[in-house]
Amino acid sequence: MPQPSGHHTTPKAYDLAMTRSRMVGLAVCCSLWLLAVAPAAEAGPVALWHMDEGSGQVVGDTWGNANVGVLGTTPATEPEDPAWIPGRLNRALRFVGERNQFVTVVPVAGLHPEHLTVQAWVRRDGSPGRWRYVVSMGGVACDRSSYGLYSGANGGIAFYVSDATRYVLSPTLAPATVWDGQWHLITGSYDGARVQLHLDGTRVGTGTLTSLHVSYSFPDQNLLIGSYRAGCDLPFTGDIDEVSVWGSALTPTEIENETQSAATQPAPVDAVPPVSGAPPGAGPPIRAGDPPLIRCLAVNVSTRTIRTGKRARITVRVGQGKRPVARAVVHFRGPGVTISRLTDRAGRVRVILRPRRRATFHVTVRGQPLRCVGTTVTAR
Repeated sequence: MPQPSGHHTTPKAYDLAMTRSRMVGLAVCCSLWLLAVAPAAEAGPVALWHMDEGSGQVVGDTWGNANVGVLGTTPATEPEDPAWIPGRLNRALRFVGERNQFVTVVPVAGLHPEHLTVQAWVRRDGSPGRWRYVVSMGGVACDRSSYGLYSGANGGIAFYVSDATRYVLSPTLAPATVWDGQWHLITGSYDGARVQLHLDGTRVGTGTLTSLHVSYSFPDQNLLIGSYRAGCDLPFTGDIDEVSVWGSALTPTEIENETQSAATQPAPVDAVPPVSGAPPGAGPPIRAGDPPLIRCLAVNVSTRTIRTGKRARITVRVGQGKRPVARAVVHFRGPGVTISRLTDRAGRVRVILRPRRRATFHVTVRGQPLRCVGTTVTAR
């Protein structure tokens, strides 16, 4: 009997084909089921320093990317190292404004993101002073980091990011809002469109609009906790705990969830009082209503003209109205000369120049977010 046209299959071959088809279908179903129930990869920071060691010279990166911190300038114990204290949860570090008192992190992975979030728990009773750094990522001269979480020009708290020529500042909190002797979670973020600041999960203002590309090509490449050291020293005075850097900008909801999760955890029973009082060399206290250091500075020099080939001592005085401004950052720049110094309690700083040729040297003072052009000194 002739067979029908088309592919001919024997009963045995047909059974084998159906069995294979059922097995393939079962495998596909199982794969889809596994995909459905498998947990998503856990999102988290690129570096997390819980600071729970409580002793020693190392602050471990508990997220596992080996961005390990070392107390001070060397792995050896030094008198100026920050002190271990009972923290917000377990242990924390106390900084009292010493020049070499900070945590050094040599970046290994993830600390150079284009979009980012920086978080830190901080505590102090009273402002730490102007431009005191909680976190600084690298730096250039006495100017700026790639990103920084610091007290800003008013002694409160702010966050900024920078490119090769400028930096953009988030909204700034007043000193009394954050430095009240309680632990507060400070969050700075940049999503490519806005630089934002959050206090305990609540956004401050609406952020600062910008689309800059964060630069990581500065001469200083280390991340510091508790200071800034590129051309000048801007150490923090107070307590710092649980610092983290994220490789993305957390959303307001995510930041609020982080804060609420932390708030449910119990505080340590062996807590110590916060740091209080004026930090070393802070000068007059910062008062509510003080004008920001932007265009209202008076910058005077002891002489405007010096001779080439001769040593000249120049005194720069910085004032705000009749009040001297202590700890202002004075830049002295010209051909072959880049000097940055902090003013003393009398608002003064002294530099010595010996110009080799005729030139003009520019004296400027770091304001926020601009530079205040002061005056010039001419070598003849």
